[in-house]
Amino acid sequence: MKTITKRILSVFAASAMTVSMVPGSFAANDDVRVIINGTELKISENDTKPFIEEGRTLVPMRAIFDALGASVEWDDATKTVTSTSNNGRVEMQIGSDIVKINGNEVKIDVPAKIVNERTVVPVRVVSEGLNCKVDWSQETMTVTITSADPLSLWTAGSASKAALVNYMKDITDENSGKFIPVENRVAVFDLDGTLFCETAPSYFDCCLLEYRVLDDPGYKDKASYFEKETANKLREERETGVYFPELEVDGGKAAASAFKGMTISEFNAYIQEFKKQPMPGYEGMMRGEGFYKPMIEVVNYLKANDFDVYIVSGTDRFIVRGIVDNSLLDLPNRQIIGSDASLAATGQGDTDGLDYVFTDNDELVLGGDLMIKNLKMNKVTVIMQEIGQQPVLSFGNSTGDASMAEYVTTNNPYTSLAFMLCCDDTRRENGNTAKADKMVGLCNEFGWVPVSMKNDWKTIYGDGVKYIAAEKAGDTLAKIKERGVLKVGTAGDYQPMSYLDPAAGQYVGFDAELAGDLAKEMGVKVEYIKTSWPTLMDDTLNESFDLAICGITVTDARKEKALMSDGYLKNGKTILIRAEDKDKYKTLEDINRPEVRVMENPGGLNEKFARENLPNSTLIIHDKNEEIPGLIANGEADVMITEIMEAGYYVGQDSRLAAPLIHEPFTSGQLGVLMPKGSEDLLEYVNDFLSKEKENGRLDELSEEYIYKFIK
Repeated sequence: MKTITKRILSVFAASAMTVSMVPGSFAANDDVRVIINGTELKISENDTKPFIEEGRTLVPMRAIFDALGASVEWDDATKTVTSTSNNGRVEMQIGSDIVKINGNEVKIDVPAKIVNERTVVPVRVVSEGLNCKVDWSQETMTVTITSADPLSLWTAGSASKAALVNYMKDITDENSGKFIPVENRVAVFDLDGTLFCETAPSYFDCCLLEYRVLDDPGYKDKASYFEKETANKLREERETGVYFPELEVDGGKAAASAFKGMTISEFNAYIQEFKKQPMPGYEGMMRGEGFYKPMIEVVNYLKANDFDVYIVSGTDRFIVRGIVDNSLLDLPNRQIIGSDASLAATGQGDTDGLDYVFTDNDELVLGGDLMIKNLKMNKVTVIMQEIGQQPVLSFGNSTGDASMAEYVTTNNPYTSLAFMLCCDDTRRENGNTAKADKMVGLCNEFGWVPVSMKNDWKTIYGDGVKYIAAEKAGDTLAKIKERGVLKVGTAGDYQPMSYLDPAAGQYVGFDAELAGDLAKEMGVKVEYIKTSWPTLMDDTLNESFDLAICGITVTDARKEKALMSDGYLKNGKTILIRAEDKDKYKTLEDINRPEVRVMENPGGLNEKFARENLPNSTLIIHDKNEEIPGLIANGEADVMITEIMEAGYYVGQDSRLAAPLIHEPFTSGQLGVLMPKGSEDLLEYVNDFLSKEKENGRLDELSEEYIYKFIK
């Protein structure tokens, strides 16, 4: 039997309802409404509307399963659809009056059928089969379906789910001291990274701007220099990790000007078309479908408990409205707050609004000027301006939402909570464990409730969506063993970590031996692949090698773009100078002078440190890292910023050199192993290997041999 698993956007539950009406009666499509967990079921223009036949309400299978998040399998040979959730299993065949509910056969009056090439199913049978409560209002012609667990996509042991559920019990109990009157039940949500994907590969509005300015054939040749510069910076920041702080505001300015002159409806239509593009990095999902389904449940749960829910986003207000339009998230435009650009009448021109009267021929168009970027403290002020009262619940995911979270939870007359999403899932989502760890720390500090995407959610986008990088994961280690060779990237210029000895023609040092140990543990040979510090990340992402081990510092920037192992060796920035100058340079201030010549190799963290901390010194870039200590000793430069390991090694090799601050480094960090995302199985193996090397004393042995004997 051939079984085809269909992507039904999400899929959970309920579809068919029995309604007591006169047999043979029929209600027009527009008369029947379906409410699921407090939200009206949205039916696409091309789908069949809910209707009543012989006293039974039938609804489109795709729409209702998507709304409740169940999985669906379609057997094309037998024309059978099977819907499964944690609350039950329903199996029905097109045209058959027998339905299997949790394995038991049940006879029904009206079977599932195909109408206008769309499968429709009877609501009550499916809903109750999936343990949902179903109510019918004859007066309003409304089917109301309530899940047994309105937060069914959250794991059973989720502490954040428990915090929300317990909170709701308290504030809805009129006999509780924590009761909150309905008119004061207000919740605010950030959008990107809280309700909607922000990593495909970036924020929706940034991707929209990039497309408009750099790729849209109808506009890219008209884009201004500022718009192109901003869009290129956005792309560079995303692809290289280089941070441009000005983009926080410039991105909003460029977006405002790039769509200047469009009517509101034209802008929304443009967004709707963009939403139809495939979501980069994922299979089975369009750009407009990137909603976190467990968070959609939260919104519906709050609405079912009489909350007014608002989006308070840093994204342009009209872009947010476009994202929400025709989506799983059912919120009116008046409850969507975002960054604002100017608006004008089509005939207004440069006339001030105080001097212009709107005419019969006018339409509102985008004015092209950014008015407010709704981030950080601005979120607090706009909440008071537009909502007019202090919310009691806040949901965010970053420091840009910190002010909103603190406002909600500070001096509030009602019990309040702030939830923060932590992007720690790298299997189902383009997660960032470094960022997630930081957020957990902030939650502990400020008393916010952390939400783990990895541990608290059963799904993120639904069973039919796959994160492509994770799809590749799981076979990296197997491929290495099958190949019989571990390909190790190294710059080969870093004594005493990984250095290509020209005389011996082989790599030597701490990391060279560590790589050899790792390969031996795998039962394979080592093959070194030459890289350089400027190209290290690109070579890693291009999978030029399996992993890189060459004195690589673990940083958040690297962890955002690739995978990094647990740290295996403490390091820090210090100085390498001539021994005769050991009393001359004792602080960064002593070095940060024009007459002091600082020499670094290009592209690494040493150059970055020098540029950021020694802007007044004379920086000299030299291509060969291993030659710099000798040049310092010969007087061709004065200072080299390097790691304590390298400094100690060269002091031991050349008595003309000194590292007077080696025990007081400017920074503190760890060295780690770098590898591309999609190699999670290899990362797990490497971390386990490093743990064993630490426990058996091998790391201490290598440290003594290559580093500390020179530092003593």
